[in-house]
Amino acid sequence: MTTSQRRTKQILIATVYAVINITLIASIVFTAWPRQPEEIVDAPEVPDPLTVTDPQLLPLDNGNADLIAMISNPNDGFGADQVRYEFVLQNAAGDEQTVPGTTFVLPGDRQRYVLALNYPVGQYSLVDFRLVNEPSWMTLSRFDLPELVVRQVRTGISQKAGNFFTLDGVVTNTSPYNLRQVNLVAIITSPQGEIVGVNRTFVRDVLATEAREFEMIWNDPIPDSLIGNVQVFPYSNVLADEEFLIRRVNQPVSTDLSN
Repeated sequence: MTTSQRRTKQILIATVYAVINITLIASIVFTAWPRQPEEIVDAPEVPDPLTVTDPQLLPLDNGNADLIAMISNPNDGFGADQVRYEFVLQNAAGDEQTVPGTTFVLPGDRQRYVLALNYPVGQYSLVDFRLVNEPSWMTLSRFDLPELVVRQVRTGISQKAGNFFTLDGVVTNTSPYNLRQVNLVAIITSPQGEIVGVNRTFVRDVLATEAREFEMIWNDPIPDSLIGNVQVFPYSNVLADEEFLIRRVNQPVSTDLSN
């Protein structure tokens, strides 16, 4: 073997050993080096569907009727601004009429009553209540929900001219912001839990910490013997538009709501 061949052989052997050593070192470093944890991406939360309970028809003395239903939102983090619904009426011949309406549900809204008051039902009966559209869900923290307190609720014959049966009370906005409109729905039930009267009204421009009186009037009197419980549910749609929710910040808040 010549000197040149011997040198070539030595170079080849040295190269092989170098490759083996580099491979072993790289393997040890790769094994010992802390790996970055894989990022786990949670699947987006899917809101549960709204549920409907207690659709009822309440006959009135004039031949018309009040229609009542309750929508429940099981989601604590999602609300919907435009929830369309319809009462379905049917006569003996099978002909149908629908009474449409639109409402909203806030996160955690378990009792959203919707009404169609003094509707001319004629020979029709209430056979169904259904939601028409799939809600466009919106997220809203429960800390952003309006805080409304109803107190001093009274019922009876008004002292005003006409002697109508009335319900009055006071609603207080304990939220840290002003509300453009507060809707109020009254549900009167008998001692047996049956609905004997419903009504609604609203008050506008309710400032933070402000207490406002309200009144509802019935044409048909409700005897005291039929009244077992009176509930007034206050609602305010803070999902619709920022103009409906004028927050208090460090600067004075304008109360000019004419725009």
